[in-house]
Amino acid sequence: MNSCNGVLAKIILSLINIILFGSSLMVILFATRIQLKSPEINNDLMPELMTRYRSTVFLLSIGILIALFSLIGFLGATMESSCLLNLYSTTILFICFIILILCATVRFVTANAIIQDVRNYFDRLVSNHSNERNAMILVQKWQSFVECCGVDGPNYWKDKQWNNVSEKHFGTDQFPASCCGEKVSCINSSALCNVENLTYKNGCFEPDQVKRYEYGIWTICFVALLSMITLMAISCCLERETQLSQSKLINMQYAIHLNDCRQNRVPFSNEILHRPMVISPYDWRLQ
Repeated sequence: MNSCNGVLAKIILSLINIILFGSSLMVILFATRIQLKSPEINNDLMPELMTRYRSTVFLLSIGILIALFSLIGFLGATMESSCLLNLYSTTILFICFIILILCATVRFVTANAIIQDVRNYFDRLVSNHSNERNAMILVQKWQSFVECCGVDGPNYWKDKQWNNVSEKHFGTDQFPASCCGEKVSCINSSALCNVENLTYKNGCFEPDQVKRYEYGIWTICFVALLSMITLMAISCCLERETQLSQSKLINMQYAIHLNDCRQNRVPFSNEILHRPMVISPYDWRLQ
């Protein structure tokens, strides 16, 4: 039976866990910054989402868990420790189980409630904070990413205020630049476009758009599960190669010792001759 490439598995597993560890540090720093350095965002622009789902605490917890998880995988790969690699694989199985539960819960239980909360949050940003740069850039980025305009279409912007733009023209002749497919940065967060250039005519929370969000949830779940399964396969490959290497070393030491005994003609006692031999479960692979 051909074995997998243990050296390649070691390199890949180490690199992946280094990337995961770096990503976890970024998540931790981001959550800490939101919690400590930007109280106006935490308490004003996002009160409902932060209070109900405690986003910063959740992100901080996820970051710490990913850091520990990646550290176990990296140490197991670099040290070629069967114990750490087994722990790593077991953790992956547990994570896969949690992902399945979370995806099923979000999809079949809380999806509508979450979407409604996000819709209310979007509407509140436009209604109460339309003159603030942070709120405007969030709205613009959301519409650009999802390729939509307003909650239920361009007509949503009628009678809305946007950075002190005249209500007479806004929502009829002018719209946020993201409704026209234009890229918006923090510098021009309040950018507008004319109705002739209007590109997106579907709302961000229309039924068809909501189905896209649901498909997105399933896609994220599938990619997460596939990634975890791939990591587990690489970990098992490396753990198997480690066990084979250890078996080869033990067999080689035993062969050398047996050869020395024969050359020196050291007699074996009856106890040694009748002692049962313990065969490694990997010995058959070496024949």
